[in-house]
Amino acid sequence: MKIIYYIPHDKNADDGVTKKIFSQTKAWEDGGAEVLSIWHSNCNDEIASKHINVKFNRISFAKEIRQLIKEYKPDIVYIRYSSLNSLLIYLLLNFHCVFEVNGIAHNEKKLSGIFDFKQAAKNVFHYISLIFIKIFSKHFFTPTIELARILNLKSFTVLPNSIDVQRFNKIKSENISQRVQLYFMGTGNYRWHGLHYIKRMSELLPEYDFHIV
Repeated sequence: MKIIYYIPHDKNADDGVTKKIFSQTKAWEDGGAEVLSIWHSNCNDEIASKHINVKFNRISFAKEIRQLIKEYKPDIVYIRYSSLNSLLIYLLLNFHCVFEVNGIAHNEKKLSGIFDFKQAAKNVFHYISLIFIKIFSKHFFTPTIELARILNLKSFTVLPNSIDVQRFNKIKSENISQRVQLYFMGTGNYRWHGLHYIKRMSELLPEYDFHIV
């Protein structure tokens, strides 16, 4: 299978999102898929064997990028959420696209006041983008069932965020002298982040200490 992964994110950013993306592509490649990643960039277009950096432009993108995508002939295009732009629209209208949605963009940033027209316009644009994406995308992936229900998604799969346990050393001793400390780090006050699951786990596993940062 040939996958194009469209990522509205900086490949060189040292953050959790970038690490998750590289983990995803590695898992697909380990499963036998061929993956071409298309990233947003603030620099000029750059084409490598497995990665393309596209200088973000909401109105247009280079013909060379369009030709490369056509020649690659992906079986599926996997897209992290992005507001509408020329490249996103091209992919949606010409290929079998599925979307990963991790939040509600038009509802995450609140207005600073009744005259915050700039943020209001951004929220409206995100809302219009979501409607367009829901019309033309074949399937969605979300981290929680709550988010899928809030967005009223018809065709979706719940894929909770996870970690590659093989990257971490296992505790071999059963005689641990201190209580195990478990941490969840994320953005609070969003219903779809599943904090109630952590609360429930803390009730079922009183021998562990759960921390929410």
